[in-house]
Amino acid sequence: MPMSEALNPAEINVGVVGLGLMGSSIVVALLIAGHPVKAIAPLPEELSKAPQHIKDQLFHCEKAGLLKEPIIFYINNLTVSGDYTTLRNCRMVLECVIEQVEIKKEVYKKISQHVTDDTILS
Repeated sequence: MPMSEALNPAEINVGVVGLGLMGSSIVVALLIAGHPVKAIAPLPEELSKAPQHIKDQLFHCEKAGLLKEPIIFYINNLTVSGDYTTLRNCRMVLECVIEQVEIKKEVYKKISQHVTDDTILS
């Protein structure tokens, strides 16, 4: 894409793996920036708690006047799953799991099985 062409965040799917405090905060920032977000909760507890936690953060952002759209707009751009195949159309995936090398290795292995070679992993 030529540098003169503007990027449309709505066309760039971003994945986030790990939905603790850091991961869910990154999800909210990406949603507010206009990206469709595919959020993966590797732990069952995260899968059950993350959607409400993300909504709560969006409500806080709304109260602070940070949202351009109604909250439902952002919720509709969010997919929360425990299934790594959800990442298959993401152009970038951010890993936000606990700081343990073996867990991170396993997560990167799972991510790599479902994204293309040109997907940015961070």
